[in-house]
Amino acid sequence: MRSSNNDITAPISRTHRRKASSTVKYASILMAICIVSVFFFLARAAFSSSGDSGRDKTGEFNSAKSIIRNDEIKSLRLAQVTKEESTDEQYQGLLIYTNLGTIKIYFTPELSGPTSIEYIQKVVSEATKNNDKAATCDRCTFYRAEPDLLLQGAISQQSVTSKVTLGPCPIVDWKPTTPCPAHDLNCGCHGPVMTRGMVGWAGGATGPDFFINTHKQPVDWWEHQHTVWGQVKDDRSLEIIESIYKLPATMKGMRMLDKKIRFEIEMF
Repeated sequence: MRSSNNDITAPISRTHRRKASSTVKYASILMAICIVSVFFFLARAAFSSSGDSGRDKTGEFNSAKSIIRNDEIKSLRLAQVTKEESTDEQYQGLLIYTNLGTIKIYFTPELSGPTSIEYIQKVVSEATKNNDKAATCDRCTFYRAEPDLLLQGAISQQSVTSKVTLGPCPIVDWKPTTPCPAHDLNCGCHGPVMTRGMVGWAGGATGPDFFINTHKQPVDWWEHQHTVWGQVKDDRSLEIIESIYKLPATMKGMRMLDKKIRFEIEMF
């Protein structure tokens, strides 16, 4: 039986089949190119993001490292300052070495103010800069000895300029009995009434001459004239001072030692 026209499938020519095959082939290639392009784009974006993140992290790390380093520097500077301050504060007083023994003087900045102590420290520093311990200064001598009253001497170094100021008056509402000069409004009042063992600048002045009081009673006739910067506390030091009273001396208005006693100085 012959089929109807509706049942006949139109044949595909050989040329048409080749064109269809080529079209499929080109479409596959184009799709592959698109896929590769998309992959490349995504990979590049991911790498860029990773790089930026790395740079951000590196920047954060470097910033943190810088902060830590700055903190370390600040800590070192603070430690250095603290060390310098503690070095200045560690000194309790002055040792005076004589051929008869050692006299130990404790500083009393609460009575003299800071400048007297600073001056003595500078003299000792200059005198001992080429020595490990004690040394004599340009004028480290005892020259006056008044038995049962005082031993007087001097501490000075040519390279040290004195900037000592008189001590504060310990009396509230002090009223001088005589007119005072402009540079010394509290004239006649620069320290306590001196008692045994106290060390002060001589003559109501600011050094370099000083004396050690050994009177067993308060020396009230000196009133408050002297700046007191030290205190001898131990009996041995007082015994050495009193032994100097026994050395030959000549009255010249004051009792002056026939032979000055040179001494060495050191901080403790």
